[in-house]
Amino acid sequence: MPGAVASVVQTSPGESRLLIQAAGSGREARLTAIGDVAGNLMSNLGLAGQEGDDSPLPATVQAAADALVRLDGLDVRARSNELVGVVPGVTLTLHATSSEARTFRVDRDNEAIVKKLEEFITKYNETLDSVRNLTRASDSSGANRGPLTGEVTILRLRTEMRSAVTASVESDDESALTTLAQIGITADREGNLSLSDRSALQKALADNPDGVEALMNGTDGVAHRLTSLLDRYSKAGGILSLQQDAVQSRLRSLGTRMQRQSESLAKREDALVTRLSQLEAGLVALSQQQSSLNGLLGSSDSLFA
Repeated sequence: MPGAVASVVQTSPGESRLLIQAAGSGREARLTAIGDVAGNLMSNLGLAGQEGDDSPLPATVQAAADALVRLDGLDVRARSNELVGVVPGVTLTLHATSSEARTFRVDRDNEAIVKKLEEFITKYNETLDSVRNLTRASDSSGANRGPLTGEVTILRLRTEMRSAVTASVESDDESALTTLAQIGITADREGNLSLSDRSALQKALADNPDGVEALMNGTDGVAHRLTSLLDRYSKAGGILSLQQDAVQSRLRSLGTRMQRQSESLAKREDALVTRLSQLEAGLVALSQQQSSLNGLLGSSDSLFA
């Protein structure tokens, strides 16, 4: 049955009932008719029928309805008990009906923000480590050299990433937060970040949450810098794309040069083989002349003996 879910519910020992309910929620998802395609099972169970203008289906246990909330004097309807977007950035979950007014307050979830910043730190460090490994110099034995060692573009990316998180954020407000260190996030000598002072971050979120947001997401904020930086490198037609095109162009050029060299060497080889054949023929001719000369000299000796 499209749009419906059927199940058998035991209502008492030895007694069960067939329960049919809409797959969705809210009045728009309600079942408006139940009938038998073949046979008369639904009719025999007393479930067949069609809703009327003011009445639900026969044997209805609970009529489908929308959630209804009056918010600041306005009626708000929803198909489910979760109201999303009624209050910007907030999801309201309804648990029971009530005719009494309720007051709620929306507070900033500072612990969730701390967790997000820790995730940011982890992802940043993973990216920086990956870039560092790609450009790693070989060890004392000459092994473990990174595949992009000496690649200026990737080295510059690593430098710019470190600068993006350590440089001060520009602000006209002298009391504004301008460095990650002010909220307890510091960098080690390799450039990796860590939340070294959780209490400083929690205090900044409590005392100056807008300042923390501006530090991370402002026009010159740390996250905005990194987004812009990585976009310049990774987007189509960006720095890495152009670098890849340049490398592929060099590879094609090298391939062409190698092909030409191979053709030139093949021609040189043919010429040398021809020359060798000529020399061998000359040596054979000389050998034959030498034999003739030796024979002539032998004949002369016999004449004068």
